[in-house]
Amino acid sequence: MTSKKMLPVLVRRPRPPNLFTAEEVALRCGVQVTYVERLYRLGIVSRHPDHEMYFPSDVTVTIRKIVRLRSDLGVNEEGAAVIMDLLGRIEALEQELLLRGGTQ
Repeated sequence: MTSKKMLPVLVRRPRPPNLFTAEEVALRCGVQVTYVERLYRLGIVSRHPDHEMYFPSDVTVTIRKIVRLRSDLGVNEEGAAVIMDLLGRIEALEQELLLRGGTQ
């Protein structure tokens, strides 16, 4: 009796919207894939929590800002991350003030 060889069937799940691979992020930002991976290793950008092989679309905005800080001001990645964090905090505080009805 001959046995039939069973081949695995690959099922391609559709990609969730607004998620990009490292290659796609690099292409959209005009940087090398290794740079995207470096920012990920440094904890400056994060992958999507539910889809570990993809980055959320807002990562492209962050990377473009970091590239601009580096080229315009000569700031390294770590310094750019601190600046981005502080800008985010300022924005959150401004939003909180707006929700409270402005300054008292």
